[in-house]
Amino acid sequence: MQIIFRPVMQKIKVEQRQWVRVGNQTSKTNKTATAYVYKFSHWDYSQRNV
Repeated sequence: MQIIFRPVMQKIKVEQRQWVRVGNQTSKTNKTATAYVYKFSHWDYSQRNV
């Protein structure tokens, strides 16, 4: 019997917002960017008779 391990990835939505600094004051703008990244979730496995 052979055990096969493989990673399970999860797709996550990441939103970034642009901030503007004027002097000592920081404020957010309406400009955003969206990206999708994959993160490790867990290991999955199956078995096969060889």
